[in-house]
Amino acid sequence: MKGLLQSFLVALEMLRLHKLRALLTMLGVIIGVFAVTVIVMISNGFQTYLDKQFSEIGSNSIYIVFDPGMRARREGRGTVEGLRMDDVEYLRERMSNVLDVISPVSGAQAASITYGDKEVTGIDPAGVDENYQIIAGEEVTAGRHITPSDTRNRANVVVIGNEVAERLFPSESPVGKYVTLPGITLEVVGVLKRKDVFGQTNGKDLRIPITTVMDKWTGAKNLMMIATRPKEGVPMQTALDRTWEAMMLRSNN
Repeated sequence: MKGLLQSFLVALEMLRLHKLRALLTMLGVIIGVFAVTVIVMISNGFQTYLDKQFSEIGSNSIYIVFDPGMRARREGRGTVEGLRMDDVEYLRERMSNVLDVISPVSGAQAASITYGDKEVTGIDPAGVDENYQIIAGEEVTAGRHITPSDTRNRANVVVIGNEVAERLFPSESPVGKYVTLPGITLEVVGVLKRKDVFGQTNGKDLRIPITTVMDKWTGAKNLMMIATRPKEGVPMQTALDRTWEAMMLRSNN
């Protein structure tokens, strides 16, 4: 005990004799601890941000696209000329034990959407079925999503983004109103809840039954992509590998 007290008194004396050195040492420790704390806080905050962004787009989602310029895993293109509805049925039959819901997505181009004398440009329409909102995690703030009946009956309906709704219908509910795109008129049945992911928003997105888009509007045969996700309990990497193998087998690649 006496030795401990003696050491403490010596330390105090050294601090008194070397005040500047002691101050600089304390300052260095304080700055070091502060820097580490800030780095950890920033790192945790960024990880939380990334987790939130990926959860918005569906962190367990798989999006299958056709790109003839890609040369991943194997070099050949096989016989594939683009994704078709047949590929969706093929995956549903062959991958039922690996993949959960499977949803085709058809792209479309339109310069604008109008209602009366109001117009919104720069819109992003897509043909989807009733499963897309499940995979993408989309919600509506009014009305409803695309339904199986809409897809089956090629219904002239549309779910619009919140920005489109606010600009075309500033003082009234858009649900039940008819909007016009070049070549087609659609009834608004829902409004998408705003979603911002990595700086992109769905405010100008449109969701139209894929059968309506392909059969009654664009006439397109190819899909933009196929959206799906693994069944519960199936690891993501396993689902990716199995899906890749199935599509390569189908393309004779």
